[in-house]
Amino acid sequence: MIDVIYLPLIASIPLGVLLGCFGMVSSWDKNTFFSHALSHSMLLPPSIGVLIGITSIGYISIGNILFSILFSILFTLISQIRPNENKQNALMVVSFACLAGALIISFHFQKNIDMSLLVSGDMLLMDEIDVVVLYLFSFVSVGFLILNWKTIVLYVLNPELAILRHKHANRIANLALVLQGVFVAIAVKIVGILLISAINIMPAIIARIFSKHPVESIILSCLISVLVMVAGVLIAFAINLPIVPTIIVLYVVILPISMLAKLTLISKYK
Repeated sequence: MIDVIYLPLIASIPLGVLLGCFGMVSSWDKNTFFSHALSHSMLLPPSIGVLIGITSIGYISIGNILFSILFSILFTLISQIRPNENKQNALMVVSFACLAGALIISFHFQKNIDMSLLVSGDMLLMDEIDVVVLYLFSFVSVGFLILNWKTIVLYVLNPELAILRHKHANRIANLALVLQGVFVAIAVKIVGILLISAINIMPAIIARIFSKHPVESIILSCLISVLVMVAGVLIAFAINLPIVPTIIVLYVVILPISMLAKLTLISKYK
């Protein structure tokens, strides 16, 4: 059992930190739909890969990352060209188009494409390379966020003021979005398309109940995410359940308890 559980446990730390960071930034920027739309679009690259004869997991993963970068660039272009338009509608149209394309390839060309791994994900299928990639990417992403923290927060609150104070604010915000897109591409294999949005935003929702400052909220979000990830892995192995759904159920239990605890604290010190 130890041989099977140690990789998911080790991966829970960088995965939890990344989910906490990007989930909180998304909640501030009110673009949580981005990871949802991108994750659903992730069915298209593997379908195209299988269609042209590429079946290697490594090549498909690289294709997913390249696709996520293009998707992120498309989102930034939509935001800059039509800033007053509903970006959520535009992204969902692109997402549905990619999903439809994947289904057409699967059915019309009669290719034996198994999408179950991407749809549900499985932390047990990770290998040492996946864990190393997670740790390296977490160091890069967290380092980028720390170095550009004030600019990112100001850009989320007031883009015009951020650009006036920092001439590269727009570029920094776009790079943060690209990093989030690459993370979705990496996490889809582990978490799955169906649950990545929930597991991405839940730590931020709980953290915002108790936090009053941006730094406090993102630290608390990362801490909650890591602890719940580790607890979910241990509980799933203990009672033989799928890992990611177990983590989601933990969040669903913790959220109302957190809200009740907050209300109790407010009434106590009122």
